[in-house]
Amino acid sequence: MVTVSEFWKEKLIARGFSKEKITIIPNGADWQNWSVFSPECAKKELNLSKHFVVYTSPLRLNKGIMNVLKASRLLIDRYPDLLIMVSGVTDSRTRKTVEKFINRTRLEDHFRYAGVIPRARIPLYYAASDVVVLASLEEEGWGITLLEGMMAGRPVICSPLGAMPELVRDKGIILKENTPEHLAKALEALIEDPELRDRLGKAGPPYARQFSYQAAAQAHLSLFKRLLDGS
Repeated sequence: MVTVSEFWKEKLIARGFSKEKITIIPNGADWQNWSVFSPECAKKELNLSKHFVVYTSPLRLNKGIMNVLKASRLLIDRYPDLLIMVSGVTDSRTRKTVEKFINRTRLEDHFRYAGVIPRARIPLYYAASDVVVLASLEEEGWGITLLEGMMAGRPVICSPLGAMPELVRDKGIILKENTPEHLAKALEALIEDPELRDRLGKAGPPYARQFSYQAAAQAHLSLFKRLLDGS
């Protein structure tokens, strides 16, 4: 059996699977086709030059979008340039909940939903962000949004659930509790400390480079060969 993280290996063992029969192969990212944009050019192209951009994806309630919006509401009076940018698939329940909250809390000028972005343009949105967040309410098996954020050299923040802390380690900020208040505190730390943003941003690419499609494919191939050889 193949799983993507130590977290889910332990889950499978708890369900009765033999640890000797479980192999961990982390999900990879598409380094080969990942375009590089300067943050300044990316922000200019997306008309975000005057904003401090917090990027997350996808626009789903279970991925923690309401925690992100509530955290921004706690910060917006002190940081009026803050903007939450979201992309990816969504659903009607999420859209209605988000729209109701935005209208009630007057966040219309601080929120942008970019829709489903063509794959080739996704690196542009990461490059235009100042922070990448995955405040998921679920025990994520890995967290591709975080991996792509690190690939793009952006500081990342994640909730303390599932394999997200295992992925991020000391290369980003792991929330102690998955609440708007803890997220707001982490965002404020990054807003106030450019050196921290720079340090975490620079730590991401060399660490994330080990997680590639090629590495994942090679690990699967090696596993199949061992199984065919009976070893």
